[in-house]
Amino acid sequence: MHAAHVALGASFREEGDWRVPEAYGGPADEAARARGAVGLADASACGKLLLRGDAIDALLATAVGVERLPARAAERVRVSGARTLACRLAEDELLLLTSLGETEIVAEVLERAAASVCVHLTDMTSGLAVLDLLGPRARDLLARLSPLDLVPLAPLTVVQGELARVHAILVRLDRPDGFRALVAREYGAFVWETLAAAGRALGLVPVGAAARALLEGE
Repeated sequence: MHAAHVALGASFREEGDWRVPEAYGGPADEAARARGAVGLADASACGKLLLRGDAIDALLATAVGVERLPARAAERVRVSGARTLACRLAEDELLLLTSLGETEIVAEVLERAAASVCVHLTDMTSGLAVLDLLGPRARDLLARLSPLDLVPLAPLTVVQGELARVHAILVRLDRPDGFRALVAREYGAFVWETLAAAGRALGLVPVGAAARALLEGE
């Protein structure tokens, strides 16, 4: 998605091996426009750790301190102090999203816990693109590009299905209002452009990391 950010005149900051779009104009203006319509943000610069196996519940209890996280649910947790969003994709599949700087720490904790149970860890940090849709029109935009019924979804619910004709994981966010979409890296630019085009009539605005921080702080 980097070329799309450059074309939009984004300013960038370095974060590990990533160039993160910081702003496309004024962060306060981006946040205000997203609050009134829908903001589109590239949130790919995060750790993405996928766990598969029959002992996910045991690993959650050991490494995360969570006794039970049902399928299609997400929960904000701490792994060795690192803030992490745990997304239960299925009974035997768990995706954890954390900051880039804390990915290695979280992975080490999970690997130690997985060694004693039937669970396999895969680092998907470079394999998935992450797009956040923030604001009251986010659901309207997704309805134009996905057959999934998103109306009844409560905050921190996880669903999988088609978005812009590719497979996506969708997480209903609790802060701020909106959704997080995860797609295979090779489809990231296509999904970004498709969302941007479909969202123009809804007042979509690209949102950089600075504006996203303002929205999340609220």
